[in-house]
This record gives sequence, C-alpha cells and structure tokens, in this order.
Amino acid sequence: MLDKLNEVELKPVAEDSTEQPSEPVNPPVIESVEIDTFGIEYSLPQTVEPFDYLNWLQSQQSVVSGGTTSGN
Repeated sequence: MLDKLNEVELKPVAEDSTEQPSEPVNPPVIESVEIDTFGIEYSLPQTVEPFDYLNWLQSQQSVVSGGTTSGN
C-alpha cells in the first residue's frame, strides 16, 4: 500500500517556490478497509450526546432579555 502511495504523480509547483509538491494529479481513493480483530467480537462503543451550544446560547439570550422572543 505504501509503495502505491509513493508512486502517485504530484502536481508541479512553481520553479521559484521553496515548497515541495504535495498535491496529487489523480488523488488515490480508498475503496474499502478491512481490520483483523483476531477473532474478538467488539460491541458498539458507548457514546454521549454532543453539547448543543447553539440551543444553550439561545436559551441564555432569552433569559437575559427577560423572556422568550416572539420571532418577529
């Protein structure tokens, strides 16, 4: 896999540039990934709900303004 990545053709940079070429002409696409778990069955990870900052911020603004807004 790494050999294939090393063979990817890169877009040339300007001659006066000090940067190394890093953008591929035809970017490689990963079509599939396989992971060997050595026979161990893993359950889904425990997750938590992300904090909804926007709703919290809006609720704080309505408290400061003295009530809910009418939307007009």
